[in-house]
Amino acid sequence: MNSLGLLLKVNLLHLFNLNALLHVKNTKNKLKLLGFAFTLFIAAAVICVYAYMYFYAMAPILFQTGTLDLLLGAMMAIASLIITFTSIYKVVGMIINCKDYDLLSALPISNKTIMISKWTMLYATNLIVTLLVMIPALVVYIQFISVPFTFYILYFLFAFLIPLIPLVIGCIIGIVIQYVSSFFRSKNLISIFLTFILVLAIMYFSFSVQTEEQLIDIGTMITNTLNHIYPLTGMFIQALAHNNWAMTALFIAINVVVFTIFIWFVSAQYQTLNSLVKKHNTVSHYQLEKTKSSSVFMTLFKKEVKRYFSSTIYVTNTAMGIVLQTVGVVFLAIKGVDGLEQMLSIPGINEMLSGILPLFICATIGLGSTTAASISIEGDQLWIIKSLPIDAMTIFKAKMGVNMIVTIPLCLVNVGVLGLFFRLPIFQILFTAVLAIICILFFSMFGLIINLNFPVFDWVNEVQIVKQSVSSFISIFAGLATIIIPGYLFIRTGNMMVLYGFLGVMIVLVLASYFYLKTAGTKIFNQL
Repeated sequence: MNSLGLLLKVNLLHLFNLNALLHVKNTKNKLKLLGFAFTLFIAAAVICVYAYMYFYAMAPILFQTGTLDLLLGAMMAIASLIITFTSIYKVVGMIINCKDYDLLSALPISNKTIMISKWTMLYATNLIVTLLVMIPALVVYIQFISVPFTFYILYFLFAFLIPLIPLVIGCIIGIVIQYVSSFFRSKNLISIFLTFILVLAIMYFSFSVQTEEQLIDIGTMITNTLNHIYPLTGMFIQALAHNNWAMTALFIAINVVVFTIFIWFVSAQYQTLNSLVKKHNTVSHYQLEKTKSSSVFMTLFKKEVKRYFSSTIYVTNTAMGIVLQTVGVVFLAIKGVDGLEQMLSIPGINEMLSGILPLFICATIGLGSTTAASISIEGDQLWIIKSLPIDAMTIFKAKMGVNMIVTIPLCLVNVGVLGLFFRLPIFQILFTAVLAIICILFFSMFGLIINLNFPVFDWVNEVQIVKQSVSSFISIFAGLATIIIPGYLFIRTGNMMVLYGFLGVMIVLVLASYFYLKTAGTKIFNQL
């Protein structure tokens, strides 16, 4: 097998920990991996259902106005934006400045082969995302209009082409950002800031949608805008909806040519690009100062904080929950009670705010936890921290502390803003704040517990442990599942005793989690 084939095989086996699934002998571990595979399936199903609901909400009005073609444009716009957005922070770590680049470059393998193997895996993951958006859109589209057999052939052919240029654009932006930020001392903050700006822009459009008419307006605006700045959207619609073979040929040619040029250029400059993104700003002068002693915990805590903010991927994925919460709070504060009632279609919602708002706060807290990858992030350097004369609980507390400082301050501010704008009684504000802190404490422990049981140390890039690991998936879905039962019971009964009972359960879970970390968790960590 040639070098490219071998690299692709190795990368594929590392993807979603397939190598362990195929070769693990321990039945318990195999069941864990199969559970992860099932979790991936559920996640994909949820994405498909959400996409279907989104497109189905648009379709009736588009069909009535004779503009159903915009559904195809909206589909391509969504897929392209997602791929471009994720590629910006994935390119460094997956293609450029990979953990195994120095090892691979020392082997008799060309830079072109290394780069193509890395890019292929990035392409494969984004192809899956593209299909998860395209298939629901196709199901909705054929419900309203009959299409010839050639439509299906072209549709799935284009599925392989759609990710190409967004990947190229995202990779170029990511490389430029990394290069420019390398001249600054805190280069990762620039990447993190830009990422969150893009997220906020996307969420702005999402939160602005309250009615079907607004949904259509935004979809039309996005599609028309992309027709000007990204003409491939118009070509895509013309080729599929109007059976325009000239546009079909042009669409294929542009994607293939742009992709080929990108591969050729990056391959030729691969070593140079790796050197550029590794460049760091240096201080022109140094001044000796007195060193200050810190406690063992504070030393570990500072180390964890620095490690966390040194990774754009780590921050942007684990802090997404608190960002969503903040955007949601601002949105609710602007819209007020009437806007919230209109959006949720729940009459008399003002009487339920004391329960809905705490549930919203808790739901967003569970969407991200830094501890779900805090053990795996140590990688092959875990032995260093284990060799220190420090007990495991101190290490655990330092890792949990990062999650708490990331979420608690902003969360308390959000609770205060909600209480102020919705004129909640002081008791309800305090109750929401206490419930939020307890939930943050639980998810900090829970993420750590999951990662202790599902660690991944042989990762090549941080995306594998932050976005694609068993721990990250279980942590996110557990966070959502935790709120389902109390949320359902409260909406059904409107009784605040449900929330008080939820607080009691969370306190019990916190105590149980602490006991687990103190006993079984410590034992597992020492055996890693």
